Formats: sequence, structure tokens, C-alpha cells
Amino acid sequence: MTADERPKRSLADDPNFRASLSELDGDLAGVRRAGAAAPPPTTTTSGPAPRVVPHSGAQTAPPPAPGGRRRLLDLFPPFGAGSALPPDLAPLLAPPPARPPLPVPAAAGTVTYETFYGLAEEPFSQSTDPRFFYHSTAHDQVAQTLLGAIGQRERVVVLTGERGRGKTTLCHAVIDQLDRRTLTSFVTEPFVSAADLLKTILVDFGVISRQDIAQGRLTKASQADLVAALHEFLVSLAALQAFAVVILDDAHNLPVDVLNQVRVVADDLGGEPLLQVILVGEPALVKNLGRSELRALNRRASVRCRLKPLAADDVAGYIAHRIAVAGTSPRVEFDSRAVARVYQLSGGVPHLINLLCDRTLAAGFKASASLLDDQLVEAAAEELDLGLPSSRSSWASWAGRAAMIAGLLLLALLGAATAAYVFRSDLTILIDVWQGG
Repeated sequence: MTADERPKRSLADDPNFRASLSELDGDLAGVRRAGAAAPPPTTTTSGPAPRVVPHSGAQTAPPPAPGGRRRLLDLFPPFGAGSALPPDLAPLLAPPPARPPLPVPAAAGTVTYETFYGLAEEPFSQSTDPRFFYHSTAHDQVAQTLLGAIGQRERVVVLTGERGRGKTTLCHAVIDQLDRRTLTSFVTEPFVSAADLLKTILVDFGVISRQDIAQGRLTKASQADLVAALHEFLVSLAALQAFAVVILDDAHNLPVDVLNQVRVVADDLGGEPLLQVILVGEPALVKNLGRSELRALNRRASVRCRLKPLAADDVAGYIAHRIAVAGTSPRVEFDSRAVARVYQLSGGVPHLINLLCDRTLAAGFKASASLLDDQLVEAAAEELDLGLPSSRSSWASWAGRAAMIAGLLLLALLGAATAAYVFRSDLTILIDVWQGG
């Protein structure tokens, strides 16, 4: 009988295999018992004092069985809670490194038109940053006038203009053009007392600190004390060949006594002008200066200028300049019809131009348009509720008025013709009398 013809026996019938399984079951049962409850520490008595040996949770492997056979438990020793991993298995059983969190996709609506158009900031915000100052014809004329007045040490200068024409931004641009020997205090907060105004000026010039005011160190200082401190500072500028300029924004809102106090401080310095006051405000400032209480201040206002709105040919440059400042590589442009419509709706007032262009950029972003046209400007105007008629509606309005006037004239002529027909006999008599007479 060949080897292939011998009857094959399964592993279950092999007594040696079944004995190995029984031995494996016994070893695994011991491992489970060891992991469930570790035995208490054992002591050894080698030497005079007992030595405590902590239990590691792993059983010491017995010597191999006779014949060189090793148990399966020796090949896969159990690792208890306190046992150390072998060096070769530690990297394999170590926990995987923490993965960086996946980027969370931006939610819908979080992208702004600045990002879409490649802009680093809003180009048409109401910021007074002098970087956005545009050298239009009107603004350059006023800026040169102010710089010339400061250079000639004029005591009082008056700058007026309607709200939103860019007076504050222009003043910041002028301050940037001054040298280090000209110290400035730009007061933009409204004050109800001369003492508060004097404290603000002293803080701007570095005579006192804001901490002094916050901690109440100047609570007992009288107005005369504040004036004396300002005088002492201004006199010290003479030796340095320096000069001080105080710019009062929104001066049309200042009380009479506050304006008079500034004039008194400037006059009390004697012949050498060391302090100049620039009053900036709306046209109501001129009316206020005409009051009898401010007659002395009005006489000292030797330089007066008024800021006009942008001309039509300046609007395109104004828009392009602000976009270029807001982004080095912008991806947006207003076409000629859009620029013309912006001028018609704003009247050249920078504040209204900024509002219109900002909303137009938002509308263009929603439409994914890089070239902004007059229709987008119209949509922005409707959103802002400017209420100004468009060019077409304006023409239609004039045409309607002309038609109404023509209709009234026609009715008047018809009425006159009817009256002449009704009273034709009386008219004939009158004509005969007139010819005969």
C-alpha cells in the first residue's frame, strides 16, 4: 500500500495535537486569572532583612519541557498592566501619533468681496486714513492753503465744507506733510467745557498723560492752572524753533466759551506766534463766528477756505485710487457708465461715493462680476434708498412737465377761442367803436 493509498487521519484524531490544545487551554486560563487579579507582592529572605519584590503581572517562564519543546505561552507571554514591553514590540504596540485636524471647509457666506476681488481691506470704508486721501483739484487747493497758512504762522484758520466732503481725511493728510518741529493736536471729540479741551490738548502735546486724568490727579486743577501749563509748554518751543498747531474738528458744535478760550490762549503769548488754531466744521461755523461773543475770534481768522465736492472728472481717479490702496493686485473695475452714475447719484461728495461703491462691490460679488456697470450702481442706490432719479426717469420727468405745460396752454387757447365765439357780437361793436373813435 502506497503512502497515497493510506487512510488519512484528521488532527482531531491525533492524541498529541489534542494534548497540545489542552495544555494551551490551561495556560490561557492562567493568563486570564493573572490579569483579573494580580497576586500580592512576594518577599524573599536573602540576607538579614526581607526584600520586597513587586509583582509585575507576568509569570516567570519555566524551563523548556524535556525534548526541547516550548509551550505556546512562552512564545506569546502575557503583558500585565505593570509589565514593560520588549523593545522590539514597543514601537508596534505604541498608540498611533495624533493626526492634525482636517481643515474645516468655510461656511457659505463667509467669503467677503475683499477676498473675491483680491483686496486686503475695504477700499470704501469711512476711515480717515491719509493713505486713502485723493489729490483731487478741490482737495489739493485746500491742502495747499492750509500748508501755506501753517508755514506763515497764521493765528486762526477756518476750513468749512458740507458733511462728508473729506475734511477730516484732508487734515490728516496735511499733518503728515508737516515737519518734526511742528507739533499738532487734532481734537475730534466734542467738548462742553474749556477745561476738558485744555486737558486734551495737553495730553496730545505730552505735557500730561491720560493716566493722570484717569487717576484723578488733575481733579483739583483749575482752568487757570491748565492755561499756565499750556503757556509754559508753548514758551519752551521758542528755544527749539518749534511751533504748535491745534486742529478743532466739528468746531461748529463747540460752545462759545470753548472757542473763546482757545483764542485767549493764542493771544496771551505776545507778539511771537507759537500756537495756531485751525477751526474745521460745517458751514454753520461761519454763522457762529458772526456772533457778537466771537467777534474777536472772527477778526483773527485771516485765512478761510471751503472744501468743494469732487468734480466729474475726478470721480474715476478717486475710485481707482482707493481700490489700488486697498489691494496691490485688485481684480475689479468700474466701467465709465458706472463712474458717471456714481457721480450723478453722489454729487461728488466722497462720503456718498464711498457708500455707493461699497454696496456696488457687494452687488458685483454676488453676481461674480469683475467689471461693474451702471446697473449694479443702480441696485446699490436702491438698497441705500438714495431716492435720486436716474437719467432716464429724470428725462421722463422733464418731458411730463413739458407736456403738462403744453396742455395748460392749449386749454387756455381753447377757452379764449370759445369766449371770443360766444361774445362775438359784443366784440364786433367794440371793434367798430374803436375804429370809428
